[in-house]
Amino acid sequence: MLASKIYKFKISDMDITVTIDNSFTKTATQLSFTAGEAVKGMHCHALHELFFVKEKSLIVLTEDKPLEFKNCMVCIPPMFIHNSIRHDDLRILFSYKITSKKLCAFTTFLNSLFSTPSPIAANINDSFNVCFEQLSSLIHESDKLSDEIVTSALKLIFYNIYSCNTNIQKSKRSEARDSYLITIDSTLSDYQKNISLQSMADALNLSTKQTSRIIRKNYKCTLSELVTMKRLGVACALLANSDMAVADIVEHINFPSESYFYHQFKKAYGCTPLKYRKIKQENI
Repeated sequence: MLASKIYKFKISDMDITVTIDNSFTKTATQLSFTAGEAVKGMHCHALHELFFVKEKSLIVLTEDKPLEFKNCMVCIPPMFIHNSIRHDDLRILFSYKITSKKLCAFTTFLNSLFSTPSPIAANINDSFNVCFEQLSSLIHESDKLSDEIVTSALKLIFYNIYSCNTNIQKSKRSEARDSYLITIDSTLSDYQKNISLQSMADALNLSTKQTSRIIRKNYKCTLSELVTMKRLGVACALLANSDMAVADIVEHINFPSESYFYHQFKKAYGCTPLKYRKIKQENI
């Protein structure tokens, strides 16, 4: 079983290193804790610890009092003494290095957000939800997971943290770039439609050449590869959480053919769709 894996990538003026942890911690059974329970298991990390919290609570036990979080993104800063109790099985540990003295709005915001000395909660929206669920579906037992697919999902998560929470004044260039990325993300969410370079360019009100350049610069792949990654992520969720036949999933996600789906799926995940389903459902 894959316990953790490290991904390194660059976003704007930041070099980011992410460790995805797929192991379980203790499960919360109650929301009240004694002083002794709070102290037991206290620790700190050298990295930022990022949680995505939905309906079930994340409890962060501190030396002072328990903190409860729901329906938000939570970041615990490095060297903060705590003990986290969560229901989910996925968290992200990350660090970043700023590579330029002249920071863009995106880097300035994230640096400000993540430099706080205490745990912080940040807003999330539906797009962030989709990104995190896609990332969750990608993390499984195969050690042949495509780094490009996971990295793209991670980048979208950081972009969505920014778009959900920033109130700072952006430069026109930065604002335009962020608008393009949000439009690309929104267009990709309609994965059942045929998404061509021309239709994406029309959505962005740009030429196909400009559109292709923006996608390559920010996602390090072509539009076709990006659409494939999106559809494969949806397929993973359906394989893990439904009994849909593979042929029906192929039709649902608008893949060109079943044989091509099998080829791309095995290339990305190192196993067949049915093997992936078996592994995921055995570990529920």
